[in-house]
Amino acid sequence: MYKRQQNGSYSEYARLKANCAFILPDLKPELYHDFRVFTKNKYGDNYERSYSIKVGKPKVDMIPKKVPIYWPYLALFVIGACLGLLVLIYCSCHKMRKSMLNKRETTENFERRFSNKSSI
Repeated sequence: MYKRQQNGSYSEYARLKANCAFILPDLKPELYHDFRVFTKNKYGDNYERSYSIKVGKPKVDMIPKKVPIYWPYLALFVIGACLGLLVLIYCSCHKMRKSMLNKRETTENFERRFSNKSSI
């Protein structure tokens, strides 16, 4: 019995002696194991007549191979976000500038009123 390695190759994992079953005590059922079973003797092996035994939970791809990315929509979203940010910055700067001008006008008017009254 040959076990599939992470790099895709198979290495020998267990051997049969006479007519007995494979005993695989160290396998964890929550992991996925892929075995290839075939006969082998001094004349060669019968790999072309082999069969596969899969033990444990099947592998699940965390990320699907082809995820459709809608580039035009993504580009529109990014451009819209940038424009929204620019409008927000412009409005906040305009509001600060307007409040600074109002503050100057009120202080100037306040000084004019009291300077005129003191001269009276």
